[in-house]
Amino acid sequence: MLLRERGSLKVWLFLGAFSSALMIGGLKLFDRHGLLAGFLLALAVNGLVFFYGDLRLLKRFPGELLEGQDPWGLLSKLDALTAKAGIRAPRLFLCGLATPTTMSIGMSSGRAAILVSEGLVREFSAAETEAALALEVARLKRKDTVASTAAAAITAGLAKVARALDQYLFLNVIFKPRPGQLGPVMRLCAPLIALLARVAIGHQQYLASDKLAAELIGDSRRVARVLWKLHAFQTTRPFEVSPSDTPLFVVSPLTTSFWYRYLQLQPPVERRIKKLVGHYPM
Repeated sequence: MLLRERGSLKVWLFLGAFSSALMIGGLKLFDRHGLLAGFLLALAVNGLVFFYGDLRLLKRFPGELLEGQDPWGLLSKLDALTAKAGIRAPRLFLCGLATPTTMSIGMSSGRAAILVSEGLVREFSAAETEAALALEVARLKRKDTVASTAAAAITAGLAKVARALDQYLFLNVIFKPRPGQLGPVMRLCAPLIALLARVAIGHQQYLASDKLAAELIGDSRRVARVLWKLHAFQTTRPFEVSPSDTPLFVVSPLTTSFWYRYLQLQPPVERRIKKLVGHYPM
């Protein structure tokens, strides 16, 4: 029970502290009017997290809901894994990304969803696909998706404010960042955004989910191999993704360029593999 509630409790504590900081900061800066503004902003943030987060993410990564016909056998694998984990089976979507990847979202078990890319079902074997699903089921079992969905919603809101300031101050016009680069204000805010996300999500969550996934399929080497393949494909076939959506992926989809390194929330794949099988390389 403690395992399943830890992620939710951490998110509630984080959101409570964040909301309190907004109201206290508003009070200190602008007296009663600032307190009211901080309270309204805290309400907006919590509404974004709990009522809009899942919908926003499903719109960003549209996919086909798998039900009925399933030539890859994904639904049967998912049913077996969730039954073993003792959780409710989430919705399963197949999205059109050519890069093999998986992600999961959901602030509650009734709204949980796993997204699998078309690239993954094409490039991975049936055993590797099962291991990839096990990684996501493990995150759902531990309720890590609650933290990652909340962190994605909060960081997306902060990133929008930073980008709006870049445009309002015409800094994007003056400095003209190249495609894939961050604007000046966003560059300054990136470490803060990453810090807030890391308060909600720690490396230990990913490592614990890796271990649980290995227990679900009874093969730590297969889980390690899938982590390595996901990392290799996302390095050689990168796809466009908002930095704020990084927590949702089992392996980070971001490059390791100077500014994006602040937003790498997942532990290095080398460390995850070594934790699973005791050494790296495999």
